[in-house]
Amino acid sequence: MAIGKTTARQPPTSISDGITRDAGAGVLSGSVAVVVRVRCLVAGEPGEQADHAGGATLLVHTHRQAAATAPDTTARTREKVHTYAFERVHPPSDDNHIVFSASVEPLVRDALSGRQCACFAYGYTGTGKSTTVYGSATGGGGNAKGVAVLAAELYLQAAGNLGAGYGVRVSMCEVAGKECRDLLADGAPLKVRTAGNGGVYVRRAAGNGGITRRFVSSAADFEAAIAEGVASRRVGSSTVHDASSRSHAVIEMEVATAEVIALEEELGALEARSVDLANTRDADLKRRYAEASAGMRPEEAYVALRDTQLGRELEALGEFQTELSDQVDAVRRRLEAAVARDSALRGRLAFVDMAGNDWEKAEDVQSKQQRAEHAEINSSLLAVKECLRAVAATAVRPAVGLVRPAGGAKRGVGASRPPYRNSVHTHLLSRFFTPAARLLMVTTITPSTDERLTRQTVNTLNYAQLVAPPAAPVVVAAKVVAATTM
Repeated sequence: MAIGKTTARQPPTSISDGITRDAGAGVLSGSVAVVVRVRCLVAGEPGEQADHAGGATLLVHTHRQAAATAPDTTARTREKVHTYAFERVHPPSDDNHIVFSASVEPLVRDALSGRQCACFAYGYTGTGKSTTVYGSATGGGGNAKGVAVLAAELYLQAAGNLGAGYGVRVSMCEVAGKECRDLLADGAPLKVRTAGNGGVYVRRAAGNGGITRRFVSSAADFEAAIAEGVASRRVGSSTVHDASSRSHAVIEMEVATAEVIALEEELGALEARSVDLANTRDADLKRRYAEASAGMRPEEAYVALRDTQLGRELEALGEFQTELSDQVDAVRRRLEAAVARDSALRGRLAFVDMAGNDWEKAEDVQSKQQRAEHAEINSSLLAVKECLRAVAATAVRPAVGLVRPAGGAKRGVGASRPPYRNSVHTHLLSRFFTPAARLLMVTTITPSTDERLTRQTVNTLNYAQLVAPPAAPVVVAAKVVAATTM
């Protein structure tokens, strides 16, 4: 397949918050962008690879061989051309620093300006998703630091420029099927819930408290936290190798102040108290009331029990719960006001290292449990795709610097609300599936000419094309040559 690549546009060399960046840093268009990263060939892989630095075209050959059928064994070559539109193509010569500068850094700047931004790493197992996000200690050079680490460095620089009262904190969790685990707390189970104000909150499945948010004061601290999370992540056998990520990992970073942290802790304590009351005292009184009112109509039970000890306890509990709810609302308003005063506190940046898609079927080498896990991963990937398409197709006011993707309604999405409830993964990320958010998908593929991998490459590009806004500026032509024996 032949992949076309355009020259990056030249943006300003600095941004308003004082963060310095490379003069060649890129600019992404629209609320949803898709870029393709082609990794280097590894030892033993078939394929062709040249130095594409400075070139405009990347050529990758694919090949498919069909079984012979008697009596005609004449070999015939058929050619099929797939055309894709993406924001940018990164050839093998582009290391993590170039990928970050050209494609990821715009998200960091937007997040620090108050927007919700997320970068999704998508591709089949072994194409470099984790190397792109976390970096590679063995690869060294320009890939030693991942794009998440480079983003953390800019976050720390921005927090330092803002003053002594600001810091950066990070969380990391994984989603596998319907399960969510805190990777910075030894894999403690988490529950993803919808808050009363329509937002989403994450709490421990057992006991009180939410997801771990750890303060980092340096890039080394950030890398140590991420290494801890990666070590706790679920891995298993896939159709490619035995150490494949079998979950979606989500890293979030944000700027915070002491005031915000104190209000969050106060709010968390009040909400935990409210939950405890509902699970213990309230449940006990309701059980006793149901027993005492057995056989009575509701109005009869109310008259008969309102002046009893049980009735008075229920009334007192109701008044206390109302007061507690008012306190929760008051603290939440104070927290929202504190965040609203500072754009740096409103933004959040997420890196999502998605499980390998591995669309290739391998029933003969996978157990029943592995096939079920495989199906869950693909189901959640489809949910992500639908949410990204919905965001891309949503009309956005030009005032916020976004564009309306042309032809969105024809793609069956229209201006519908993103279906984030279709999976735990998208429910967790629902804050990022809004028209004002900024989303990037880095799609990783390999230039290998291995027959199985080339099918995976085409499937991956087909998926990425469904996500990409239809007016993206770069055209990628995938030329699939099938040599069949008929």
